[in-house]
Amino acid sequence: MTKPKIALFVLIFILVTMAVPLVLLLAFVDANNLSVYIVVYGIMFFGSIGFMIAMLFKTKSEIQEQIEELKVQNAAIAFRLTEMKKQGGMVQQPSAAKPEVKEEPKEKFDDFN
Repeated sequence: MTKPKIALFVLIFILVTMAVPLVLLLAFVDANNLSVYIVVYGIMFFGSIGFMIAMLFKTKSEIQEQIEELKVQNAAIAFRLTEMKKQGGMVQQPSAAKPEVKEEPKEKFDDFN
């Protein structure tokens, strides 16, 4: 999901979580009754749990997509390496035959030392 869709989903969730208890309280419950708090907190609790479960399923699906992407990339890398081995591109030179590299003095960029 894109970020605007996620933001819209969160906004709708917050509005529903706030509006449903308000409508239920105004329609069914006397304001001086203890059940007001039970209804409000019950709806908020179960709404929050539902939201967390939905986010877990979303995260699980995103992780599975990324794993599948990595498998495809790994297969492509393995194929490229086997092709290079077949063509002889990955032949290692013996350590004695490596040319000697001269180190050039590095420039100092720190004028305060």
